Amino acid sequence: MTKPNPKDAASTSAAGTQGAPRPTAPQPGVTVVYGTHEKTDRELVGRRVKDALAKYREPFGIPKGAIAHLNGKEAKDRDRLPDRSRLEFVKAAGSKG
Repeated sequence: MTKPNPKDAASTSAAGTQGAPRPTAPQPGVTVVYGTHEKTDRELVGRRVKDALAKYREPFGIPKGAIAHLNGKEAKDRDRLPDRSRLEFVKAAGSKG
């Protein structure tokens, strides 16, 4: 029977702790997301959801009737956008007719 090599054990335990991604802090501004599009925009801080929609509807291809979520909660057009927030637009669910 062979003895375990301490160098092998050290490299194995060290490898288990390395390479784990660290969570990143939100960037200053408002991060606007739709599908694969994502942009952080400092000019939107303090503005309303409807302002972000007007600015990004065409470049992101956001459809009419899309639902806005601000930091994970459904948002209204008049809601203000705080710094370091995430505004995500999703398509409204279709209905069977």
